Amino acid sequence: MRIVDTITSPGPLIPNNLIHHIKIKTCCQLSIDELKTFQTVLLLLSQYIQSHPLPTSALCIVVFTDQLEMRFQQEADIAGQSLPLATIWMKRIRQQNHNLLLALTLTEEICHTLYQVYNEYKVKEIVFEVLRPSLPDISLHSIFPSLFDEDDHRIPDSEYPLEWINDP
Repeated sequence: MRIVDTITSPGPLIPNNLIHHIKIKTCCQLSIDELKTFQTVLLLLSQYIQSHPLPTSALCIVVFTDQLEMRFQQEADIAGQSLPLATIWMKRIRQQNHNLLLALTLTEEICHTLYQVYNEYKVKEIVFEVLRPSLPDISLHSIFPSLFDEDDHRIPDSEYPLEWINDP
């Protein structure tokens, strides 16, 4: 199966320990700043996986798009297929403080897919640990305030409102 409407676009250099785990598809042009942010995320993730190894079969197809819809074309005579996609909607990111939002979004979606962590609470902790070396003065609370209640206490994992699948 392939994603329709992808374009050829420069991409970041994928570190050797991620080369078999990350594939990139673009449906929109990325700016130099966006590419630098992606490169930084990949380098930080490369460092993180040295002490938190990935499953051998882990794969993440990162798709950058500025459209609300993506189209797929089946290339084989099969009844179905699953794809490990991390879709990054650039239009939304570009409307915000986009470098930090892009770094957070990329890291979170890649970690969801590569580590197969679908619990929002747990993946945000991983994101914080991955990005911490480049943001030493930032706190978990400042980048993910939704993990805390009105009294600034961490919300217990079992009560986190965005959890949609319980990890075993």
